[in-house]
Amino acid sequence: MVHRTNRPPGIVPDFNVTIYNPNSQTITNAAPISMPEVQLNSEFTMQDGGLLVPAAGTYLVSFSINNSPQASTGDFVAIALNGNIVACSKRPITSSTNVSCTLTILLNRNEVLTLVTNVTTAHTINAESAPSATLAATILAY
Repeated sequence: MVHRTNRPPGIVPDFNVTIYNPNSQTITNAAPISMPEVQLNSEFTMQDGGLLVPAAGTYLVSFSINNSPQASTGDFVAIALNGNIVACSKRPITSSTNVSCTLTILLNRNEVLTLVTNVTTAHTINAESAPSATLAATILAY
């Protein structure tokens, strides 16, 4: 449960982040996807291969991953919160196109957001025409 105190309307802190991996990478089952590059960061910190949430609130979270030539039926990528997959964020990994997801989600301070995969075998995510993976989050209300 997200705890909120009374705050003046319209005041929202500048909490936002975009991380990505500009290179192709190998992914394995249930491991966080590597995104070592930071495009923009205000108040988030990296922890356990993911993003440490700076404050409780409603966040807009989005991700994209590029294609994988080894993709199999049933392989997917998803946002995980403290290691638990957020079901509505599951997207299939495909061999021909990138996939993306954007959702609004309530997060608590110090929760960890990661991007994880469920794959039958190790895969390579391409970095052709786009990064292999990108994850972004911004606070909407707190």
